[in-house]
Amino acid sequence: MRYLLLIILILLGSYAQALDTDNSSKSALIKEKKVINMCVDPNWMPLEKIDKNGNYIGLISDYAKLISKNANLEFKLVKTKNYKQSLEFLRANRCDIIMAEVATPERKKEFLTTKPYYVAARAYVTHNDTPWVSDFSHLVTKNTKIGVAAESPAEFLLKEWYKDKGINIVTFNSVKDGLEAVSSKHIIAYVNIIPVVAYEIQKYSFNNIKISGFLKSDVKLSIMINKNLPWLLPKLNSAIDKISEEDRLRIFDKWIKVKLTKEVDYTILIYMFIIFSIISTIILIAYIRQRKLKKEIEKLNESLEARVSDEVKKNREKDKLMLQQSRFAQMGEMISMIAHQWRQPLNVLSMLNQSIVIKYNKKKLDEEFIKYFQETSNRQIRNMSQTIDDFRSFFRPQKHDTRFSINEVIKNMLNIITPLFIKNSIEIELEEKEECFAKGHPNEIGQAVINIINNAKDALIENDIEHKYIKITIECEGAEILLSIKDNGGGIPKDIMPTIFDPYFTTKHKSHGTGIGLFMSKRIIEQRFDGILENTNRNFEVDEEKYFGASFSVKIKLEA
Repeated sequence: MRYLLLIILILLGSYAQALDTDNSSKSALIKEKKVINMCVDPNWMPLEKIDKNGNYIGLISDYAKLISKNANLEFKLVKTKNYKQSLEFLRANRCDIIMAEVATPERKKEFLTTKPYYVAARAYVTHNDTPWVSDFSHLVTKNTKIGVAAESPAEFLLKEWYKDKGINIVTFNSVKDGLEAVSSKHIIAYVNIIPVVAYEIQKYSFNNIKISGFLKSDVKLSIMINKNLPWLLPKLNSAIDKISEEDRLRIFDKWIKVKLTKEVDYTILIYMFIIFSIISTIILIAYIRQRKLKKEIEKLNESLEARVSDEVKKNREKDKLMLQQSRFAQMGEMISMIAHQWRQPLNVLSMLNQSIVIKYNKKKLDEEFIKYFQETSNRQIRNMSQTIDDFRSFFRPQKHDTRFSINEVIKNMLNIITPLFIKNSIEIELEEKEECFAKGHPNEIGQAVINIINNAKDALIENDIEHKYIKITIECEGAEILLSIKDNGGGIPKDIMPTIFDPYFTTKHKSHGTGIGLFMSKRIIEQRFDGILENTNRNFEVDEEKYFGASFSVKIKLEA
């Protein structure tokens, strides 16, 4: 019996040694792993997103590239539909890491978490009609609903902080859904981090909601790691330690367009008052001159038959008046675009007031905070000033022909008009096959193109196209510049196709159009640039999506 026990002990020892050897072998194989499967939140801009082309973009994506490089590892993106699915993938070992999460006690029970690499304030958004409160807890009652992102740490934190008040939490799968619920007053407040709510408010032009304040804890983002990969934790922590302050500032400035500052600088208010006074004067002058020009044109039309013999002599003057009228009509749209571009800086200034009160009450104002405020304020002023410079440059008259880049003219024009197109959910794509130079007045070619784009915009809105799309293509071919402008607005009816370039022809109500936009575009292209402007309806394809609409092609001489 003694020998039998001895034999069993020897066999068990051999088995344990073999098992330990096998485990050591597996561990060594795991440590040799160089490709790490990464899951992310596919719709959490400006922090992170998977775009329509499958690319990982956003502030966190830049941190992922740095950490991957510092750790000498390859992060391979695993695409998911939403953040909830990313968590499921990590639990099911289909992902090795999730790039951005808060290391709450609940998360630490399930996963390994690195040290934080990005910190942001957690804000709450309310309707403009909601009375101002100095503390978030004043909003929390049994009868009010507070919105948070589904599966977010905020849900667990708020339940813990306000469990005595019986807080009523409502979860949303997207930030936009949460903000819409505040806008429609279905919930009293929505909680998320400040860069995300500021980005979504600006993107979707929520005008009836506001960022009312901040919660008592900041959001500290870490990387969550599958517990089967313990060797990965020190490696990623070491990579995070190598991130420099210069890299952090570069990433922040690249992605965070809306920033909170900490005190009121009354020079900004004075600056804004002066600028608004200038714009009001421009609008008044434009309105008066436009009415005067319209009356003059009406008189010319009434006596047209009696002045047939003088038509050749006065034709140039008439073109000048029509060109001016077209430019003033554009000026009205440009001013509305400027107003749209300035709406967000005004919201930022409103947030400045609120944040200063909060920081002052918390006694957290310091010299570093004030310096940050000064730098950020100056940046906002420069951006607003640049908007005015772009507007002034577009309408500055020119006396002499110059050699200019068509690409630069189109880009400058798009910088001015894009905000209004974003407001109407219209996507504009510019494809530059090469840089092309022409000779003439750049503002005139810009005016001709903007007339065509505005007609495309009106068609997209009038026909209520779901995915409104305009594509501009620039290329040089031989001795010519080819410029095409296509939209998916459904095309131009065949019965009016031959007359769209006629003066005063329009399908719009007289209060929305003068009927000289396309007429002036054709005159500018053909007489000022000796070129050709043509149009047709056509099918085209972008990213395997098929579209149908109007297509305008411009051909002008290429300047070597």
